[in-house]
Amino acid sequence: GMDPGWSYYHSNPVTRSGNVQRVSAVADPAATWDRLFSSFTPPSAGAPMAPSAPSRKPLVDHVLASYKSLREANTNLSSDDKRRLDAHMEMLSELERRVSAAPVPVGAGCAKPTRSGRTWAALTRRDRDAGAKPRSPAESIELHKLYTDLIAAAFKCGLSRVATLALSEYSDTFSTYTGGWHGLAHEDGQVNGQPIFGDAYQKVFEHVVLDLARKLDEDEGGGKTYLDNTLIVWTNEHGARSHNPVDKMMITFGAAGGYYKTGLFVDYRNKTPKTLMGQRAGFVYHTGLTMNQW
Repeated sequence: GMDPGWSYYHSNPVTRSGNVQRVSAVADPAATWDRLFSSFTPPSAGAPMAPSAPSRKPLVDHVLASYKSLREANTNLSSDDKRRLDAHMEMLSELERRVSAAPVPVGAGCAKPTRSGRTWAALTRRDRDAGAKPRSPAESIELHKLYTDLIAAAFKCGLSRVATLALSEYSDTFSTYTGGWHGLAHEDGQVNGQPIFGDAYQKVFEHVVLDLARKLDEDEGGGKTYLDNTLIVWTNEHGARSHNPVDKMMITFGAAGGYYKTGLFVDYRNKTPKTLMGQRAGFVYHTGLTMNQW
């Protein structure tokens, strides 16, 4: 997405261990295309799968004895060194899995998208403080349709299985409102703030979330669509009040390959209301599940 600082994960993602570090993001559709499609040639429809790699001794087995000796017998090995050693072994194991894995089937819907030559700058808080205005709704819609094109194409061609889009209040508000967007968020309970937010959220839902769902709602084979085999989640930081992540809504499309039962409205909130104290004393809210439980 255009705000490349949102995603973090463990340095050893397989075991969920090691230092937590930022996951690098691509902040422009052209750069995203370069990363995914610059050297990609779609196979012809119905092309046979590549033969499986011959059976052989796994790569990590060649160094397993040395690894165990170093990991378990060396008392001078620090905890950080042990984590780095474990991460290296997991990297070898993951490399082995990727090399040996059968190719991802490429559906009939796989097509190489056109690379956009336009450059899209991401605004920062400093830019906005200096007077820069966010993109117009039409420009934000144009930009994010490029992103949804790339996401849908990457999924259909087996080039990616996970994608994240984070919308920035500095670049893309999907609104013609030119004042301070953050300040407007604090007027969520005021009459003048509600229609502005409502209109902006409707545009995001229609032109980003629903647009991606439509592009994935194509036959993948076996009576399933790409959307059937995907899970799209849309949420934001606002619950019943701005910046308060309680009473949060999570809207989903797709069934994640049949894992989820669709067409349901589920309310996990505790129906016994609580009253907020402190700065927003008197505000009534309902607790529910944590994000980890979601």
